[in-house]
Amino acid sequence: MSGFYFLVFLFCQVLVWKEIDYSRLSEAAKQNLVLEVNLLRELRHDNIVRYYDRIVDKARSVLYIIMEYCEGGDLASYIKRIKASQYVSNHQLTILFENLNLILCVYCPTCGPCFP
Repeated sequence: MSGFYFLVFLFCQVLVWKEIDYSRLSEAAKQNLVLEVNLLRELRHDNIVRYYDRIVDKARSVLYIIMEYCEGGDLASYIKRIKASQYVSNHQLTILFENLNLILCVYCPTCGPCFP
């Protein structure tokens, strides 16, 4: 699943919206997309991108997820940058594993968010 990012300026705060064309997604992928948006809406933590809203354009089969802007990009782009450099420092590995650990322990499907 891929999307496009656009900058949005709202009340002196920089936000982005991720545009996702869901017209060609399988039903399972659409359900995963709904779960991801619902999870983002519930998570509140300093190290996780903040979700603000979502807009569904049913006529165009496009979902817009409005969230805070992260200057360094998302974790996926960070991993791609590391792979492209073909060198991983201990510092980069530490950041990567700290973020992966955070993702795994921030939300428990049984108990809900681990951090308020």
